[in-house]
Amino acid sequence: MAPYTTLAGPPELIRDRFVVANNFENEAAAAAATTTMRPPNLFPIYGNPCLDLFFKVVKPSEYKDFGVKEKKISEIKAEVEASCTYLKQMLSLAWSHNPLTTLKLIFNLLDEKSFYQAFHTAAVWLHHNHPKTLLCNVPNIELFHCLFFPVEILYRLLEDGDQHRRMEPLAKMINKAVERYEHDPDYHLLYDQVMDLFVEHLKSDIQILKRKWKQSDDINDDAQVSDAANSCLFSNSQDVHIIRSVLLWETIARKVFPRESYPEYQHLEEADYMSKIRDRLRKEVLVPLNKAERSQCSNRSRKAGADETYLKEVKADKCKIEADALLPHKILAFADDPNLQKVAELQWKTMVEDMKRQGKNGKKTLSNCLAVYDDDSEFHFRQGIRMDASVALTLLMSELNEEPWKGKVINFSESPQLHFIQGNNLMNKCEFVSNMHKDQNLDFQKVFDLILEVAVNENLKPEQMIKKVFVLTEYKHFEDVSNNSWKTDYEAIQSKFKEKGYGTAVPHIVFWRFESLHHESRPVMPSTEPGVTLLSGLSSNLIKLFLENGGEIGPDQFMESAISSKKFQKLVVVD
Repeated sequence: MAPYTTLAGPPELIRDRFVVANNFENEAAAAAATTTMRPPNLFPIYGNPCLDLFFKVVKPSEYKDFGVKEKKISEIKAEVEASCTYLKQMLSLAWSHNPLTTLKLIFNLLDEKSFYQAFHTAAVWLHHNHPKTLLCNVPNIELFHCLFFPVEILYRLLEDGDQHRRMEPLAKMINKAVERYEHDPDYHLLYDQVMDLFVEHLKSDIQILKRKWKQSDDINDDAQVSDAANSCLFSNSQDVHIIRSVLLWETIARKVFPRESYPEYQHLEEADYMSKIRDRLRKEVLVPLNKAERSQCSNRSRKAGADETYLKEVKADKCKIEADALLPHKILAFADDPNLQKVAELQWKTMVEDMKRQGKNGKKTLSNCLAVYDDDSEFHFRQGIRMDASVALTLLMSELNEEPWKGKVINFSESPQLHFIQGNNLMNKCEFVSNMHKDQNLDFQKVFDLILEVAVNENLKPEQMIKKVFVLTEYKHFEDVSNNSWKTDYEAIQSKFKEKGYGTAVPHIVFWRFESLHHESRPVMPSTEPGVTLLSGLSSNLIKLFLENGGEIGPDQFMESAISSKKFQKLVVVD
């Protein structure tokens, strides 16, 4: 790759150096000083600033009042600004406590939380405080999202992190970019790293595309092009402004088609040279690769996933069935598949038997747990019904229990009932659970009355009592589901259990607000109410951790589940 040490804007733009602030640190401080929103309380909840950062910095919901009423744009912006202000104040504390965990939490903003404004705020902070760490992790950004994010970081640095500033004229932003590149060594290195990353991907992608063009239809090449070209071709006005402000096309074109390597460009005026290489970049590189990437995405959606491939191989006796190969909700996704239904049943049975065996050997499992099922959303479809995680965990808890709790579930209602789950296969059982009557509210006292009634009628010992009641809901909040205060309900529940001789065996409530596997996780602060644990959000890692710990999850484990996947292991702290 040809060396490149200067940054120049398009010749048609006249540089006006007087509009550029020369002291970038002072400019950043001035921008920060304009913040007027009151951030969340900085008082640590856990004595661990990483946990505070994880639980408190969340993307504001666009809705209120049970997801019915939309918030005003001004309300959302105010919440975003407050969260980002809090984030800036907490990052130094968290970094001092554990730099690697803090770095992972920053990238989690880009991953599960999908809180992009907060990620950019943190990236600007990294650049000012740990520039080498940001520099080394630029290639890892594409593991979490598209390649456009490093470009946007460069742009946010020109704004000094002020994401609410009105969009400045293009000429002014280009002047800033050139000035910053020439006078800020850290920005210079970061800019070159981002541009080199794009050039490396584009050159590699073109080679992949050429190989595919030469191959016959019967040759299978699994090599995939990146989204580098797509990240250069965004069409909305804000993204186009960002791309042009940081001179993305100009810099890439100079690196891909350097003047000294192409005789036809060596005697051209700068304006003609730039015009030709920009046009060539678009026609020969960006457009063909963008088309290939779109086709690739379409083909990928039709290709069998790893779960389906595994079940097909088990069915064909090409591999041995493994009890922990699939998580419960992954198995139920095939409960309605006419070709894989039987092998899904076998996988489920193997998983349940293995968990029972582990329970007998002393490992914590979900035995002596009872689910209160409430899925407010319609079932999602995948060639029929695709069962979701709340159904899967409800069934699993019921099957791991011993009598008299085996096969039981409670419906989410003001008049709840203890149901025996009916059905001769997974599909039928899922349909039974999903079709139970549901209300908007839940009477906690009546739920515990049902449990106590069974215990008394069966003359159960305290150790045979249900240990945990899992309330599985889509979006409801704990404080809103009951017509009574929890304090009133809990005092009444304790009194009733004590009266019947179960005063030391009152079940603990785990109130789990799922939202969706396909939406960002919104962790919430654990409840300060006695007898209650709150969980919010959903991911495969969280479900896996949940099963491994027998349903016991503390704040530390909850946070670790969000930053434990392989891509987080690639992140490195340098300075």
